[in-house]
Amino acid sequence: MATPLPTTTTIAGSDGKTRTNGNLKLNLVGLELKDYDGSPSTLCVGCGHNSISNQIVRVAYEMALKPHEVIKLSGIGCSSKSPAYFLNRSHGFNSLHGRMPSIATGACLANHTLRAIAVSGDGDTGSIGIGQFKHLVRRNVPMVYIIENNGVYGLTKGQFSPTADIGQVLKYAGTNEFRPIDLCMEALIVGCGFVARSFAGDAKQVRELLKAALSHRGTAVIEMARASGLTVVGGPEGNDAMAATTTGTGELIDLALDQGAKKIVVCLGGSATTDGGLGCVRAITSPHRLKSVRLLVACDVQTRFVDAARVFAPQKGASPAQVDMLRGRLERLAQMYQEQYGVDVRTIPGSGAAGGLAGGLVALGGRLLPGFDLVADELDLHDRILDANLVVTGEGYLDEQSFEGKVVGVGDGVLRHPEYWSKLRDPFTPSWGEAYAAIAARMLGAIDAARDAARGHEALVVSHQLPVWTARSRLEGRRLWHDPRKRQCALASLTSLHYLGNELVSVVYSEPAATLVRDAAKKAGA
Repeated sequence: MATPLPTTTTIAGSDGKTRTNGNLKLNLVGLELKDYDGSPSTLCVGCGHNSISNQIVRVAYEMALKPHEVIKLSGIGCSSKSPAYFLNRSHGFNSLHGRMPSIATGACLANHTLRAIAVSGDGDTGSIGIGQFKHLVRRNVPMVYIIENNGVYGLTKGQFSPTADIGQVLKYAGTNEFRPIDLCMEALIVGCGFVARSFAGDAKQVRELLKAALSHRGTAVIEMARASGLTVVGGPEGNDAMAATTTGTGELIDLALDQGAKKIVVCLGGSATTDGGLGCVRAITSPHRLKSVRLLVACDVQTRFVDAARVFAPQKGASPAQVDMLRGRLERLAQMYQEQYGVDVRTIPGSGAAGGLAGGLVALGGRLLPGFDLVADELDLHDRILDANLVVTGEGYLDEQSFEGKVVGVGDGVLRHPEYWSKLRDPFTPSWGEAYAAIAARMLGAIDAARDAARGHEALVVSHQLPVWTARSRLEGRRLWHDPRKRQCALASLTSLHYLGNELVSVVYSEPAATLVRDAAKKAGA
């Protein structure tokens, strides 16, 4: 009787390479390559969708993904059929046309342990689903979103899709006259943390990009004012200026590192602390992990590290004596940072932001950036301003710090760019360019003319919300410039002016259509 040949089990490493040869090749979770297969494809032979599905199978095997921890999602179209052809042991949901992002968001929210792999097409994403796609990306939902794009609606007679190149010619559709939608650019515009483009025919490149995408953990943004903020402790009156610590901010950074964040943005401002970031630094376990992370520190002041005590501590409830003690503490801390991390935070403009937290983060390798520049770059704000008719900036109140790197500032703000100077406007002039005083004069003139024409009878004047409220404010002796949200002038409302001769005796406001418009008094008018 013949002796059967032994079966050798070989284990694949995390790089996908097997360590021994044998009949059976298992990865680190004990699965074969075929265990990641799906149903036989019904798509055309040689279709790029099949090629991508094959690479997903290979990558899942090499990365030793556990199929039961993966959910496959898709919409409608040839591309959206392909999830049936890989990972048949995984969860799956074939959704409605263009609605896959909503299903994916819900799945990821319901089960944070799932790895989501979504497959969509140029029509499913670029046409009916583009709104959902943009919102999913801007929310940074943790998933891999694969768009299989060939510029053609292959399932419905070969019409042009929104991504078709201009001038492209198809047998039955003729010549495409429209510019294509660049879906990669759309993702970048709303801040997607990982965007890549490949060709289905380049199997090796597709595999490497899929591995990178599956390893990506997105962007972490931390607003320190919510972790170590002055409002959290009840303002200056409720704050202990000497004991306030940035430990909470450090714990959030530590959590972001644990979650695999590759980019961490810490937004400074509104802090209760003047601890030089010591609490934050101590709360981060194994700070060397930050070397593999982009740590961006956003601030909007130029105050240096030791000066944080003099500039900021009084705002946080510190007495003059406490300011002196805090300054001494910061001087000693700066020396410690230099000895331990080789960074002299005393010389760095902006290192005193958030009571010196900026300096502590820079000592750990963080990059200090003007908050406005960071946000402007993410939003492509400079290009948008050039196309705008009016730019409005907001600041709680103006003081000596407002022009040190804030949005309105000359140094690091928009005013440093001469091309924006034409956008500056008198704050007493509304956005359409007519001054409040001119609006009031025009409206009162129209009211007088209407009264003269209807002498002895009622007169009706119809106008928009701003002119009505401006005229009423003038008549009642209030200032003309105002918060639009506080106008008493709802949809279909009436502002009645009652005269006795030429004397205004009363102003009566009413909403006869209030029952037709729910919460009419709370809604903005036309």
